[in-house]
This record gives sequence, C-alpha cells and structure tokens, in this order.
Amino acid sequence: MGTVKMDAATVRAAAERLLGTADRLDGMCWPATSSAATTGSAVEASAAADPVEDLVAGVVAHIRALAISAKATAAAVERSGWRHAGRVDGPR
Repeated sequence: MGTVKMDAATVRAAAERLLGTADRLDGMCWPATSSAATTGSAVEASAAADPVEDLVAGVVAHIRALAISAKATAAAVERSGWRHAGRVDGPR
C-alpha cells in the first residue's frame, strides 16, 4: 500500500489564488451588444443567444466551489492526520 502526502498549506494557497481569480473575473465588465442595434445582421442572433455575463457567472461559481472544496479537503486531511497519527504513519 502506498503513501499519499499532501501539503495542506500549498493546497490552501492554491485555493486562495483560485478565489482571487474568481473575484477578478466577477468584477470585470463585459461588452454587451444590443440586438436592436444590430437588427438584420448576423450579429443579432448571437448577441441575444448567450450573454457573456451569464456564462462567466457560471464559471466563477464553479471556480469558487472548487476552491472551497480544496480548502475543506486540506482541513479534513489535516484532522485525519491528527486523529490517526500513530496509525497512518505506523512502523514499516
């Protein structure tokens, strides 16, 4: 059976960077094109189809969920290590 090691501080730091990225994406202003301004053009259909803001909001939500999960995992692994200190890294 192999040994798995994880540096909880590194995982937390990565999660913080992800949260910072999500915050920056969430704070960006995205261009919007009114479909009325492009009536009759090929742009008209695409402008109304998928607003960028909605798509980015979904990505931001997923990034935040990933970061929160990573932090929770790091904490759980640390707690497990503390509870099972003698059993997890026992004699070889």
